[in-house]
Amino acid sequence: MAVTVFLKKTSGETFEITFSDDKNPFETATVADLKDRAHPICGIPVEDIRLVYTGIQLEDDRLLSDYRIQHGSTVHVVQRLRGGGEVTHEMGEREGRNASKEQLSSFDATDTEESQSCCIF
Repeated sequence: MAVTVFLKKTSGETFEITFSDDKNPFETATVADLKDRAHPICGIPVEDIRLVYTGIQLEDDRLLSDYRIQHGSTVHVVQRLRGGGEVTHEMGEREGRNASKEQLSSFDATDTEESQSCCIF
């Protein structure tokens, strides 16, 4: 039984992936399997591929059937962008705007009768 799933990149390109197993591939194929097949077609490293179906990001260890993906379904391919970079001196604590937890731990709150009482309506 051959089953086709369409992959659509953010650029608008659409690719076709066909599963041709003897039994229903949606009961055995995982999201990780789909990513492995998408990698050579989309040109995105497997670890950077994020798959989205019906607005939900798919988890690698789940089956395609868990997400109700069927023959002819379109799954969106999004490339994970690694963020961050080197921390520079300019990014540090400037003019004391960022107080550390150690400084805040010395803050002494006063207990009042109002803060200890509780009303349930």
